[in-house]
Amino acid sequence: MKLLELAPNVWLKEVKGMPIGYLTQREFIKEGHEVHYLVPDDGGTHTTQEGINIHRFWMPVYFMRPDIYGKGLWWLISRIQWFIFLLFGTISMARWAKKLEPDVVYGHGTLCVPPSAIVAKLRRIPNITRTYGFVFARKYTRFQHFLNFDLPLTLMLPAAAYIIGDDATCVKSLSERFGVPGDRAYYWVDGHEKNPTKEDFDGMAFRRTLGLTEESQVVLTVASLTKLKGTHNVVNAMPNVVKRHPNTVHIVVGDGPEMENLKMQAADLGVSDKVMFIGRVPQTEVWRYMGIADVVPALWSIGPLFEAMLSGKCIITIDIGETERFIQNRVNGILIEEDEIDKLSEIINELLDNDEFRLTLAENGKKWAMENLDTWEERVQKEVRLVERVVEDWKAT
Repeated sequence: MKLLELAPNVWLKEVKGMPIGYLTQREFIKEGHEVHYLVPDDGGTHTTQEGINIHRFWMPVYFMRPDIYGKGLWWLISRIQWFIFLLFGTISMARWAKKLEPDVVYGHGTLCVPPSAIVAKLRRIPNITRTYGFVFARKYTRFQHFLNFDLPLTLMLPAAAYIIGDDATCVKSLSERFGVPGDRAYYWVDGHEKNPTKEDFDGMAFRRTLGLTEESQVVLTVASLTKLKGTHNVVNAMPNVVKRHPNTVHIVVGDGPEMENLKMQAADLGVSDKVMFIGRVPQTEVWRYMGIADVVPALWSIGPLFEAMLSGKCIITIDIGETERFIQNRVNGILIEEDEIDKLSEIINELLDNDEFRLTLAENGKKWAMENLDTWEERVQKEVRLVERVVEDWKAT
């Protein structure tokens, strides 16, 4: 089987934070398939990586940093860029499809699905629509969906299969609203390493390297430091938490444009010495921080939420649309409404006050995660098997 995939950037081994893209392509290669990855010219020079063929196409402009423009300007830029990408992405994908004669084409994300759908129609081959969460779309009115047309169009365009990244937002309800056929929709979360904490891990020794003592209680945040992820809410809760639990420390793992603002916020609140900014760490090292955590507020981050559950830690998260499909409030974690975020300090204090309750939630959370989540191997194999079946069924008709 030969695959031609259009993506907004190179999601390969060296890219942090997006392992599913790289791991899936590698699995296709391991299974004996031929993968061609088509991306805008990012200045990279490698043309292959572990058997994955990388092709770049030219665009007159290409921006992938919304945080440096501001919301209003970025919206305008993103709309213009969508049309530019549609033109150049479709032309380039059509040329490569003619040259390679693929068995299936993939469109990764809202920029890439329309070109993939067009090329699939022209070549009379199946296409796969791949999304990675809907984030703000759950709150959009019909008029806002009209202005932000790329997501509705992504879901409305025909595909042989829709692999929809389940980020606990309204992925199912929005998919149904925009006409995704239920028998072709697959709502999958990423894979995870089960039992990530190593058996020989010395939690006390690791605490000492961070300047913590045996009495320290750890509130851990693992997230990209953007406004969306809500880390500022946890920092804002710390004064009331420290007042009641003076040995508590908030450890922040991650980096992003809000780093300096969060540091200033902690200083203004008088808790600079209680908020520790670690910065970005390799994904393979996150488990060390999970291993010493007592409470993990994963407010807008489904990945760290599941990592915390698998690590046997008590989690707090916000209901961001369909989160209740994963978290039962006060059974396997704490689920709060967005308009109750000001109660975060009360919730953290309650959990730190009551070891038995906190540990029961953590135990139930781990049990659910172990029973319901895929390993990385299981997750990528599911995708490979699905695409193989799609191509086989297409050829049989």
